[in-house]
Amino acid sequence: MTTSTADAPHEPDRMPSSEEEAAAEKSEKRLDESGKERAVAASYEEMARRGVDQKGEGRIEQVRTDSTPGA
Repeated sequence: MTTSTADAPHEPDRMPSSEEEAAAEKSEKRLDESGKERAVAASYEEMARRGVDQKGEGRIEQVRTDSTPGA
């Protein structure tokens, strides 16, 4: 069994700068205060559900490669 890149252990190439940390904390605080965090989470869940049910153009079909005829 091969390991995909996504399953491989990884670490960030660098730690965030103090400016990046401050911006992230400020953004998180604004989301908490506005209540938008719940809306974003709900939207994410809805898009994930729709993606599972997607059919048609843009959908990559998984092709079976069984060696048994008629399988």
